Amino acid sequence: MRISVLRYFQNLRVLRGLLLFGIIFISNACENIYEEPTDNVDVASDLALNIHAPIGLFEMVQHVSDELLSRGLFQQNATGLAQEIGAQIRLIDSVFSDDDSVIYEINFGSNIPSSFDLKQRIGQIQVVVYVDYTEVGSVQKVSIDEQKPYQVILNNGFTQTIRGSFQMVKTSDQGQRFLLDSLSLMNSENPEIQYNGSGYLEFKSISGQSTPGLKGDMLEIQGEGKFFAQQQILNWEIILPLRMRYEFGCSEYAHKGMIRLLTVLDRYTIDYDPFGTGACNRIIKITKGGNQFEVVLP
Repeated sequence: MRISVLRYFQNLRVLRGLLLFGIIFISNACENIYEEPTDNVDVASDLALNIHAPIGLFEMVQHVSDELLSRGLFQQNATGLAQEIGAQIRLIDSVFSDDDSVIYEINFGSNIPSSFDLKQRIGQIQVVVYVDYTEVGSVQKVSIDEQKPYQVILNNGFTQTIRGSFQMVKTSDQGQRFLLDSLSLMNSENPEIQYNGSGYLEFKSISGQSTPGLKGDMLEIQGEGKFFAQQQILNWEIILPLRMRYEFGCSEYAHKGMIRLLTVLDRYTIDYDPFGTGACNRIIKITKGGNQFEVVLP
């Protein structure tokens, strides 16, 4: 009987040891799965977020110009369109024949998210449309008011601010190219960092081009450029076209596509479809030095 009791306690100690090993193993595994990134990918996540500010501005101008020319260049039509985008639209020159241009102004001052994409905007811009917007080769020049810069309010309360001017050139029946050379961008989360640089974004409609405006459409975005931010040179290139889908709850961020970002020291890849589903969500994957990190955009 004494030997049996001894063996019982020996076996119990072995069992406890195995259980303790299992707990440690599982604990370590969980730490590996949920461990916070030890590498800094802020520069890539900032670019992944901030590039949507000019994208959103270009989309808005493209949408308004398309709708105005389709509905007719009358103030009544401009007022109806303004209610959809949460702004005021004023036609300054509504006739092409006088000097081959039409001029309108958008004032995002209502603090009401637009039904177009649910984004909340502030600021004032002026758009000059040279020749008919629907003709290949036509040019639009957009100037942002210096006193009322264009701002997008994000879900977390931070704002993206764009200053300067840019041109939009119609490259094909479904394509528009936007030149970034005269724009500056700042995010209130890191106000000491300001993006300046050069490059372009080219939009091509791949569905919905038969109807005016962008609602219900899907666009592909190509582009490349160079930003200067906080004494860093950021060379970026869209290596897999970004896709934007303009339907309810799905137009805040690209739901597909990849950007390559090169700095002096590092190389990043930003993937807007980390799960390969093309679903609309805020999760992106950033790869740096063979390590992968998931980032949730605000």
